[in-house]
Amino acid sequence: MPREIGSVNSSRECCLVIRFENGETHECILDTGFNGALFLPRGLVEQLGLPILGREAVGWVNESEEDMDISLARIEWLGAHREVEVIVGEGDDALIGTELLDGARVLLDFVARTISIETS
Repeated sequence: MPREIGSVNSSRECCLVIRFENGETHECILDTGFNGALFLPRGLVEQLGLPILGREAVGWVNESEEDMDISLARIEWLGAHREVEVIVGEGDDALIGTELLDGARVLLDFVARTISIETS
């Protein structure tokens, strides 16, 4: 059964590592309020050499919108190679959104400080 395993940090954030097609990895925080796939800092997008495809209006929780750059990344996730859309941020946030959770079960254990995402 394909599985991703991560940890809960001291700030109670669920952290998982994303593996990119070129072999590089980066730790991201699971954000269940974000319904996209990945939100990555511009510096990381540039470091990985990901293409900027254009701009798109992105909605925020306060119902405002902002035009942001959109990129594309090839990742390994839950035992499969996937091509996913990336929203390019100007800060340091690296987030995994709920698009990557479709068809998966998320198990959070705040006692053991672990997170596990698996498919059946």
